[in-house]
Amino acid sequence: MLTNDLQQFVFAVQTPPPWFWCGEQGIWRRFSPAPLARLPLELAQQLHWWWIRPWRRPWRRPRGRPAVPWPLRLRACWLNSYRPRELAWWWALGERSWQRLARHTPESLSAAVHATRRREWPDRCRPDLEVLADKGALLGCAPQAWRAPFLVLHAEAPAADRVEHLRAKRGSRPGGGMPSAAKGWCANPCVAMADAA
Repeated sequence: MLTNDLQQFVFAVQTPPPWFWCGEQGIWRRFSPAPLARLPLELAQQLHWWWIRPWRRPWRRPRGRPAVPWPLRLRACWLNSYRPRELAWWWALGERSWQRLARHTPESLSAAVHATRRREWPDRCRPDLEVLADKGALLGCAPQAWRAPFLVLHAEAPAADRVEHLRAKRGSRPGGGMPSAAKGWCANPCVAMADAA
């Protein structure tokens, strides 16, 4: 079994690099606010993307989509990090040449592009990102009329208390299932229903 640090390294290498090839702004462009000391890792990511990923996940045309010419597939999905479905989507929207497709950043680079853009903002927008990451705080920003019942996971409460709270609030179903907002009933008793305040 891999150690946690080794697992993180393997995951990092399998992530597409924040590089873009043959775009409008030159042969090579780096979308990353990270220091240049990360270049060896990014090179390993690029080599993994070019030589290992094509064998692990070969190109399959998404069902119901027209065939995209191989020169465009090669530039988009091998040289750069567009996903096949993403390329098929752009093709369906009429982006039929590399010059037009290269104007759109691959989805896999969106986090690096946003981090680069936030580099000059105060505190790199961290307080705003924390609000967006905390779904409860984000729901608190929404007007009361737009709020709906939602699920709350009470990690600090024992599972038995959560089950009793749920049974008292929604009742129990014969067979042991618990009510769920999304599907009506679920087998996981560790979810409590709460109304948005």
